[in-house]
Amino acid sequence: MHFQNIEKSVHQILSEIPAHIELVAAAKTRSAEEVRAAVEAGVRIIGYNYVQEAERIRPHIPYTVGWHMIGHLQRNKLRRTLPLLDLLHSLDSPRLAAAITADLAGSVAAPTIKGTRSIAADAAMPVTELPEVVIIGRREDA
Repeated sequence: MHFQNIEKSVHQILSEIPAHIELVAAAKTRSAEEVRAAVEAGVRIIGYNYVQEAERIRPHIPYTVGWHMIGHLQRNKLRRTLPLLDLLHSLDSPRLAAAITADLAGSVAAPTIKGTRSIAADAAMPVTELPEVVIIGRREDA
């Protein structure tokens, strides 16, 4: 996508959503230049599905923005991921929550666009009430 198209798209989206809604720009497969163009156009939160992409792109973004993990997080990638994140959208099991808590025990709070705090307080866990709903390829009742 050409950088002018990115700027135009961001401006249009931001003009259509209420001011109290935060836009999370999913940057999956986007280059550092494309992410930078989106941030320069007004995006303040970047979302990644894969820690490898966030690790590769984040050093090339010289702006203070929020970094969110919007994809499934594997426990074996916690130590690589947690220092990169401001918010984890996909806290999908008590076992992952326990692993995060254990990993963060005694750690220093991470910097964010809103100040300083621990990522342990900023996570979202999906709640499923219907047994037929599939989360990450498996049934809740399986």
